[in-house]
Amino acid sequence: RNDLIPKARGEAELGQIGKMGDSDEPGIALERVKESMAVPEEAVKFVELTEIDFLAAAVGTIHGCRTPFAKLDIPRIKRIRELTGVPLVLHGASGANDEEIKKGIAAGICKINIDTRIRMKFTEKMREIIKTNPKEIDPRKILGPAKDAVKEIIRDRIRVFGCNGRV
Repeated sequence: RNDLIPKARGEAELGQIGKMGDSDEPGIALERVKESMAVPEEAVKFVELTEIDFLAAAVGTIHGCRTPFAKLDIPRIKRIRELTGVPLVLHGASGANDEEIKKGIAAGICKINIDTRIRMKFTEKMREIIKTNPKEIDPRKILGPAKDAVKEIIRDRIRVFGCNGRV
């Protein structure tokens, strides 16, 4: 709902969204995530008490995940959406593959955070430029292409999320 954004009271996390440590193996990280997902009935109380407009419930993703191996708990997403009635936010979506995200959207996810993917693309492009031209000292020639790479990944994500042509 576009009319909600200017009046939003806030967005909050419920449950513990995983965080990828530098030494974490995917299997270990996923086990920790399963243990700390949001409980649908607790989500109802949380939304009522806080009066938030957007809920980022822990549903299987991992903050800072650089490879897409997260498995979203689709039934949990559906149940939380049904019980709370608020738009759901997916934090840590860089760690979920496109099919998982599409299923999450169908289940009730309305906002998707992909910060890690954006930062990875930005730094990857900067490293590539510096490696191919190590004597370059003009930041515009390094940052410009990195910014363009970010634009492209955002365009790609907009298409994957089914938002192309929408405001």
